[in-house]
Amino acid sequence: MARTRTHYDNLQVSQLASAEVIRASYRVLSQKYHPDKCEVGKLLAESRMKIINEAYAVLSDPEKRRSHDVWIAEAIKQEPKPETKFEPKVSAEVCSPYSPPVKMAAAKVFRTNSQPVNDGVTLGGFMRGLFGLGFVILLMYLFAAMVIG
Repeated sequence: MARTRTHYDNLQVSQLASAEVIRASYRVLSQKYHPDKCEVGKLLAESRMKIINEAYAVLSDPEKRRSHDVWIAEAIKQEPKPETKFEPKVSAEVCSPYSPPVKMAAAKVFRTNSQPVNDGVTLGGFMRGLFGLGFVILLMYLFAAMVIG
């Protein structure tokens, strides 16, 4: 889940920033996104300036800033916690009958997703790891030329 966006994020400052830092950030962003000076488009610049002005209005007033900090603390408490349940998943590609038994056992224990991983077990994986992809393509081309011609 995405983190709650705050006025601090809109002004690109820390929550511990002083009033001078907030004012400096406001001035820089308002010059950057001023509708007459901005190159991204007038409508986008106007909407961005509304956000910047509202954020500065809240953070420059000590009482509004305090209430905004309280709101942030409550929003953080209400965010759902991520699940930490561990369920290893083993794919058929990782534990093939052609893999060495030690690697199969390690894959069963330590693999946490079902994406196949190239550990260099196959000849193609070994060649790519040893020589790089360009060299492997050149060898394949030469082999095909020998077989065909």
